[in-house]
Amino acid sequence: MKTILSNIAEFCYKHARFVIPAVAVLTTVSIYYMLQIKISTNNFDLLPQNSKLIKEFWEVNEDFGAQDRHITLIETPDSLPADADLLKSFAGKLDEALMGTGMVVSCNYSITDNQKTFIEEFFIKNGLLYLSSADLDSVLKRFDDAEIERLILNCKNILNAPVPPDPLLKKILREDPLLISEMFLPYVEKMLGRQNASLLKDKESYYLSKDKKTLLFFVKPTGASNDTKFCEAFVDRNDIICDSLLASLGEERDEIKISFGGNYVSALSNARAVKQGLIDSSFIVIILILVLFYLFYGNLRALFFIMAPIMAGVSWVFCVGDLMFEKFNIITAAAGAMLLGLGVDYSIHIYNRFIEQERHSRHNTILQNLIITFGETGTSVFYGVVSTAFVFAVLMITKFRGLYELGFIGGVGILILFMAVLIIMPAEIKLRDRKPHLRGNYLQLLLSKLLGLLSRFVLRHPKYITTGSIVITTFMVAVLFGAIPSRDKGIGVTFDENIENIRSKNDVDVKMIKRLQEKFGSHFKPISVVCSATTDEALIQKLHLLNDKMDRLETEGVVKEYNSLLRYLPSVEHQRVNLDKIGSLDVESILFKIRLEMTKQGLRMNYFRLERLRRMLTVSEPITIHSFQNEGFGDIMQHYYVEKNGLKKVVTQVELTGPTHDINIVNNFIKDVETDPKLADQNIIITGIRVVTAEFLTLVKKDFVVALIASLIAVLVLVVIKYWNLRAVIVCMVPLTFSILAIMGVMRLLGIKINFVNMISLPLLIGSGVDYGIYIISRYLEDQRHDVFAAIHETGQSMFLSALTTVMGFGSLIFVDNQGLSSLGYMCSIGIIICSMSSVIILPAMLRLWGKRIWKPDSSVNVADRLTQNIKKPITQKK
Repeated sequence: MKTILSNIAEFCYKHARFVIPAVAVLTTVSIYYMLQIKISTNNFDLLPQNSKLIKEFWEVNEDFGAQDRHITLIETPDSLPADADLLKSFAGKLDEALMGTGMVVSCNYSITDNQKTFIEEFFIKNGLLYLSSADLDSVLKRFDDAEIERLILNCKNILNAPVPPDPLLKKILREDPLLISEMFLPYVEKMLGRQNASLLKDKESYYLSKDKKTLLFFVKPTGASNDTKFCEAFVDRNDIICDSLLASLGEERDEIKISFGGNYVSALSNARAVKQGLIDSSFIVIILILVLFYLFYGNLRALFFIMAPIMAGVSWVFCVGDLMFEKFNIITAAAGAMLLGLGVDYSIHIYNRFIEQERHSRHNTILQNLIITFGETGTSVFYGVVSTAFVFAVLMITKFRGLYELGFIGGVGILILFMAVLIIMPAEIKLRDRKPHLRGNYLQLLLSKLLGLLSRFVLRHPKYITTGSIVITTFMVAVLFGAIPSRDKGIGVTFDENIENIRSKNDVDVKMIKRLQEKFGSHFKPISVVCSATTDEALIQKLHLLNDKMDRLETEGVVKEYNSLLRYLPSVEHQRVNLDKIGSLDVESILFKIRLEMTKQGLRMNYFRLERLRRMLTVSEPITIHSFQNEGFGDIMQHYYVEKNGLKKVVTQVELTGPTHDINIVNNFIKDVETDPKLADQNIIITGIRVVTAEFLTLVKKDFVVALIASLIAVLVLVVIKYWNLRAVIVCMVPLTFSILAIMGVMRLLGIKINFVNMISLPLLIGSGVDYGIYIISRYLEDQRHDVFAAIHETGQSMFLSALTTVMGFGSLIFVDNQGLSSLGYMCSIGIIICSMSSVIILPAMLRLWGKRIWKPDSSVNVADRLTQNIKKPITQKK
């Protein structure tokens, strides 16, 4: 490997005038593709798209309409009195404007005329078929002579009261003097939902809150919320329309405030926040690195030598990523900072070794020193690159798409970055036509002195350091097992299951959910439960079993409410029982008794219309699904019932109790339904955004453990292959093990939880930790005397400088307006510091104690001579 790397470096050095233009063209093309990258914050893009759950979700969306809705709240400011008419007027104008865009299927902000007609005509006519046996018996008692006399007298008292009755009540009494329809109110509430039923009860058709200061406006767009381009076009158009309508209000503009929510605006705002945050943080990182390099090297040429290959390599990586994947997800979006940190690490180690070689071997040509650099340090860096790439590659065994794509981007990207350094850096050095600036600067000299002091302390007290590391490791293990109090409960590091904690703190959808709960008592994110069968009879039978289960769960407090087709369609058996009871009535005698009693009470007969009561008492056929279609209410059924390819399907919308982010509630509900003996063989599908989110987090936790274990095994295998010595493996792995335990212990003490974004830091830190160990051990072995002091002092500078740049790269994520990426910044910054410190303290102490027992000193030919002896014509250049 040394020969191969040396030959490639030599070739690029000698042909620099061809290499640089080729690299420039490739980088230009790569930057073009990199700028086309789209970032998606949609959780669906993190799951395997061929999974059964995702297919079921999209299938249900296609059959019954997407659950994705854009939500608009039209509100009166808290400081002003309610003005419902202004809100309604604005909603009507907004409806007209949005429907004219061609980007909207429907707008819904009031009870439809069809729903009102259904209640007033179809339901009232067939209302007795919906009643339970007890409620129907209660209604039939009203037809006794004594009850008719009492109820007609009550009707007279209401109509002739000193205070005029409510107009709606007068209308009801006119058609239903016995007030039979009051028995229907609980059934109407179940049928339409509490929100719509309460609006009817309050004689309000608009979706207004109880204080009349908030109007709820639902929009169903034509595109899906995971289509970033459509989201951007739709949300921007929606903003323009709302701004225009507000401007048209003139002085009344301040009397209305608008807020948005739903997956469309949430996905777009999160993507924009992440993208802008990454751009801002990258700019800050570049400035900080410029300052750091100038303080360390005393000039900015070093920045050019180190950063040019990395920036070019990062553009190549993102170009490959754009060609491989349609868009980047929230996890792979952090790959830029990750690759930048790792790439700078490799570049600094090689460049610093080249400077060191120039200082100590002035008799050599630039090419000879370059060959030695890539032959020795380049080889150790290559093994570090391979180990880290392998750690990322094992992530591709997981089913979690986020980890799979990160594994590809990380594994391939690290190899590309190393190739960029190997190709570009020799060509850069050639084009400079002189050796780089060799004078150390204040920061470099200060770091050299500090490393000298640290090295002497480590070499004088290796046993104390080893003992101290054992004590700290024991302490951290006690923390992880809960023996020592911390901010977390249980054992190990807690996995944060709250999906809201990985979003922006200003996430509009989170704010909207809280506002909806406050104003309307619902979050409007139901779970869909779908039954299917080949016949209507079998379908209704399955639906009855499901409804019985939902009723039990509602009683137990698991289900808040649910909306089922059976609210509109009682079972045929139930209807036939009611029909038998209704059929026993003498309708004409009942109507005669009512008219007679009205005459006795002095009520005008021509005021009342008893035809509705007659139709109610003379119903003779049970209601079927086709009854709705025949009566013109098929649009109501299409939300619940669909027939496709000979299979009949019906959906039940279920709203669970508890917070929307609690996946345990969802998982327990699914388990409760699927394990019910009566429903086990009914081929029931449970899906919805909350279900997909719960499955997503369950898969994340499972695959995270798999990825972590696989990463550790991968590192262990690579170290065993490289050294093939038990003691050597222990020496290399102990500092890494200490680092991982220390990182997890610090996380637990500080209350930092694992989430599906920052979880990628542990495999990353495992790779970085083993890299640091390989660098120091390789430099230790390169010196024929096996001098620990030289290994720490010479490699430590590069390690600390690269650690600082990596911490800057990841630390910048702390300020991104996304809690997931921010927590990733915290974890990686803490982790890199711990890994680098353990590599220059614990590892040297172990080398001091056991190094020469493991590796015997070698007095063979000098490394530089061995690597440069094949150069046919020495190249002499001005020193």
